[in-house]
Amino acid sequence: MQASVAGATAEVIRRFGRVDVLVNNAGYAVRGAVEDSRMNKFHEMFDVNVYGVMRMIRAVAPHMRQQ
Repeated sequence: MQASVAGATAEVIRRFGRVDVLVNNAGYAVRGAVEDSRMNKFHEMFDVNVYGVMRMIRAVAPHMRQQ
């Protein structure tokens, strides 16, 4: 996951030279009753919805600060 974040960030910098805006729009929900759902589905959802946002901010913020 971190490699894809780093790769995407590097490609944006290479192509455009800067990052002006970051829109963290990825996310999804686990549907169904909590007691019937597998815990790993909630871990995966949390990884995308929370840690994914944090990964992107951590990758892009240093570039934005330099600007």
